[in-house]
Amino acid sequence: MFAAVIAGLFSAPLFLIAREITMFSTRRPLEPGEADVVADWLRSAGAAVGARSVTVLYAYRKGAGIQLVQLGGATGQGEAEQGGLLGLIHRSAWTGLPSAARTPSGGLLVAVPARIMDTMYHMAGRGREGSYLSLTSRSHVRLVYGTLREMADALNRGAGRLYAAYIATKAFTRLLVRGRIRLSPELAARVDSLMPVEPWWIRRRIRRQLMEEAALAVQP
Repeated sequence: MFAAVIAGLFSAPLFLIAREITMFSTRRPLEPGEADVVADWLRSAGAAVGARSVTVLYAYRKGAGIQLVQLGGATGQGEAEQGGLLGLIHRSAWTGLPSAARTPSGGLLVAVPARIMDTMYHMAGRGREGSYLSLTSRSHVRLVYGTLREMADALNRGAGRLYAAYIATKAFTRLLVRGRIRLSPELAARVDSLMPVEPWWIRRRIRRQLMEEAALAVQP
């Protein structure tokens, strides 16, 4: 684990400054052990989309800069720079989601702003297989699916939104089956109508593809 201050918060365009202050502000930074509960889930999510490894970069505001804490991995600052670290940080503030970049070794760097880390931490728990996230609202579904799609898109650069959505949907299902995603009874009853969180034409094509795959799987 490393910690560093990135003096870049106020070098962003003016229209991003207010959003970055909000996304990277926290009442108190999570302790490393607390943040690692979320990092463990993100590593399982990365594995579900096909990443060889996942390095989580927890970013929160400190003074006029951003405190950056690395959780897991062994990328070091040199590879983090290759992954476009500052770009990841600013993009995560703009999208309101963790931002991911592929490393030369086929892993992922995932930057998580403080507000998203706090949200995921309050959704998280520890089970026998590792960390899980409990989803109780549509916003939770959007957050988890958006994170998976971001990872899939970063890992499969240039493959397009449809393919990233397909990979993210399959990863969501894998994590659900493995107990890494847990749904409230209300969400479980209508998850098919919520997933994937995409425009109707993408949702229809993915559902058709998954139904075809399921039909082939049960053929003798």
